[in-house]
Order: sequence, then C-alpha cells, then structure tokens
Amino acid sequence: MGVGRSTPDTAFQEALQIDNDLDRRSGVIISMRAKRDFPSDAWFAAIAQVVGDRKVITLSQVREDEDRSREIATRLSDLGADARLDPWGSRSDLEQERYVRALYGQSSLVISDRLHVLILASCAGSVPLEITEHAPSKAEEHFAAIGYTGVSLNLSQATGDAVAKFAIEAASRRASLTSLMLAAQAQLDAVESEIHGLIARKNISEVNNHQGARKK
Repeated sequence: MGVGRSTPDTAFQEALQIDNDLDRRSGVIISMRAKRDFPSDAWFAAIAQVVGDRKVITLSQVREDEDRSREIATRLSDLGADARLDPWGSRSDLEQERYVRALYGQSSLVISDRLHVLILASCAGSVPLEITEHAPSKAEEHFAAIGYTGVSLNLSQATGDAVAKFAIEAASRRASLTSLMLAAQAQLDAVESEIHGLIARKNISEVNNHQGARKK
C-alpha cells in the first residue's frame, strides 16, 4: 500500500492580508472553545500578562462558543481588564465568518484554542496564539506542518516569565509566518493542480476506452 504526502491544512489557502505592521493594529481578540472546562485562574493570569492594557474583544467563530465568550469577557472585566463581548446576534453563519475575519484584520493578537480561528487570524495578518491547559495541541501540529512552531503554549509546562516571552517572540515572528503561509499556499496550489491533472487524464482515458469499445 502506498503512503500519501502530508500537506498543509487547506484553510491556509485563504486570501492573505500581507501586513506585518502590528503597530497600526489595536486590541486583542479571544475566542475559546465551549466544550472544555472553564479556564483556570492561572489561564486568566497568563492572559493578563499578554494583554496588558489593550482592549479585549471576546467573540465566537462557532456559534456554540457564544456562552464561553460571554463568560470570559465577564471574568476579565471583573479582573479589571477592558474587555467586552461582541455578540453573534442575528448574523448568519456566513455573515459571522466575514464579520470576525474583518475584526481579525484589525487586531494585533488573536488568542484561541480553535485551529481555524488561529489560521484565519493568521491569514488576516494578526498574531495567532494558543494559551492552553490541554495537550497535545492540534494547532501546534498543523502550524508546524508549514514550518511555524511555537504557536501554542501549554501552561502546565510554563515557568517564570515564559508567557510574556512567548507573546513577544510570536509578535517578532509575524513576517516569518507570512512567508511560511505563502509557501504553504504554493504547495497547496501545486497539489490542487496535480489532482486536476490526474482527473483530466482519467477522464480522457475513460473516453478513449469507451470509444474503443464502441468500435469493437
């Protein structure tokens, strides 16, 4: 049996907003998965280190996460952060996706434990970060597949000023991430072209076989 090639997640094929100037961006977006335990005090302490005095918007790219987004905004506000929920409201799924993508394109940092939130945020030019208390990280695996390691920080393995260093290093590598995503897109485009070529050759072969059968 043959072994297939490993390729980047197809979400990396989304249009890139090539803008590595984080100074023109403002605010932090947090979008966390609802089907996990509520984050611990240690998680909120880590978020406080990363966010600093920047404004925080919590939102959901997946509707089922809406209550978790609301809970996190409330907790951050109680802890003194400038945080608010941006509710889904009456938008359709497609409208919400367009809406959150636009916000990603204005934000300096997106924190999430959802892979496709992080990928779409990356495509929009933001810095993607996963700060998690769970392992292993699906996001780490998929970003590593394009050559970008260190998108995820597991708090159970973090000591001292590791959280602050993690965020600073991620911001400094934004231009590198853009280059790696462009390379991933080229790889995906090549695979897509190869598949189209195989399908075309198969169709031609089937037509030729059919015509040959009719002549018999």
